[in-house]
Amino acid sequence: PNGIVAGFIDNFVAFCHPYHTYAWPVEYQVTTEFPIVGLGVFGQTLFVGTMGNPYLISGADSASMSALKLDSEHSCVSRRSIVGVGNGVVYASPDGLCLASQGGVQLLTGELFSREDWQALNPASIVAAVHEGVYYFWTAAVCWALDFVGKKLGTVTGVDATALHRDMLTDHLY
Repeated sequence: PNGIVAGFIDNFVAFCHPYHTYAWPVEYQVTTEFPIVGLGVFGQTLFVGTMGNPYLISGADSASMSALKLDSEHSCVSRRSIVGVGNGVVYASPDGLCLASQGGVQLLTGELFSREDWQALNPASIVAAVHEGVYYFWTAAVCWALDFVGKKLGTVTGVDATALHRDMLTDHLY
C-alpha cells in the first residue's frame, strides 16, 4: 500500500521511497534477528517470515516503519507458502500451517496433522494460493485444500502445480 515496495536480503527488509521503486535509502531498512525466508502483505501490514520468530512491519510511509517481533516459535519454512488471506497471512512452519495476524500466530493444522505426518509432506517444498476462501497447497504429489469457512481439509486429484497465479479479473486460479 501507499506506493511502497519491500524486498529483503539476509536479515534486513528494505523499503523503497514511495512511488519511486528505484530509490532504496539505507534509512528505510529494518533488521530482523533471524534470516528472512519470505514476505507477505495483508492490509497495510508486511509479514516477514524468518527462520526464527515472524515479524509484522507497518507504517504509512517508508521512513516511519515499525517492526513487531511476534511471540511465536513457528518459523517460516517455505517462501512460496506465504499467502495473504483477509486480515492475516498463512504460511508453512515446521509444525503445520500458521495464520499470522495482528493478534499473533495461530497453528491452523495442529489438529489435522501430527508433526511427524506434517514433516513427511516436506513443508519446505509447499507452493500455495488462496481462491474463494480456500487455501490450496501442493506438496510433492498431493494438492490439499484448506477451507477456512467450512473448516475442512480435503484433497484435489488430477491437479499438479509448480507455480500458481490468481487472476482477480477473471476470478480464476491458474
